[in-house]
Amino acid sequence: MTESAHVLVRMVRRLTVADIEDPEEILDAAFSDVDGVPDLAVSAYLIERERRTQLRAEHCAGSGMDRPTGCGNIDLSGLHDHPIATNENAWFTHANTAHRELRFTDRQDLLSFIERWIAVRVDRENHVTPDGARNYVRSMHSVGDAEWARFFREHDKGPKWARLAKQIR
Repeated sequence: MTESAHVLVRMVRRLTVADIEDPEEILDAAFSDVDGVPDLAVSAYLIERERRTQLRAEHCAGSGMDRPTGCGNIDLSGLHDHPIATNENAWFTHANTAHRELRFTDRQDLLSFIERWIAVRVDRENHVTPDGARNYVRSMHSVGDAEWARFFREHDKGPKWARLAKQIR
């Protein structure tokens, strides 16, 4: 697969930041923790464009969330010179190998990055729906995917996810 078939995506709690013009507001909505502290080691994933739903489901599960949820995705491709490969998700190979960290020196460095993204953001935002993520989990459960089967058996929240996968229609 060629590098151009990949995108560097940041999953954000908010489904869209497309309507926000102010870099400070985008920082608060997509690049800060739940307490509003700027994230100077931003998590992102280098993935094939068509695997965003898989990534979201694996991220939710591996992060210990109660259920698969939807999210906004913002494409950061080409905007950061040195994404660093890091291991984040011990449960799913794809999410683990795709994980990158974008490091910033301070709040102003991160704001400058956000301003570069604003300048090129047309067609660089999409979202994964909650139904899409849930249906992905259901399909992995129904085919008996080995990584998902291990997650369902061994993760603290695995049995709950397995029950949800059986209920999702």
